[in-house]
Amino acid sequence: MEIEAKEIQSVLSGNQILKGVDLKAGRQELLGVIGPNGSGKSTLLKCIYRVLQPDRGAVFLEGRTLRE
Repeated sequence: MEIEAKEIQSVLSGNQILKGVDLKAGRQELLGVIGPNGSGKSTLLKCIYRVLQPDRGAVFLEGRTLRE
């Protein structure tokens, strides 16, 4: 399964958490998201699995947006 996130932006409580994040993982690839506390890792993952709606950008699964 291929997943791709393009230009993900997220604002929570007036604070910009994510700004233009891109990510792509192809079939049989493992991807790690690392960074310091408060850098937006969990927010990015929540946008990918649709717990949060990104304010801008889109997430694609097998070339189709998750909104479809």
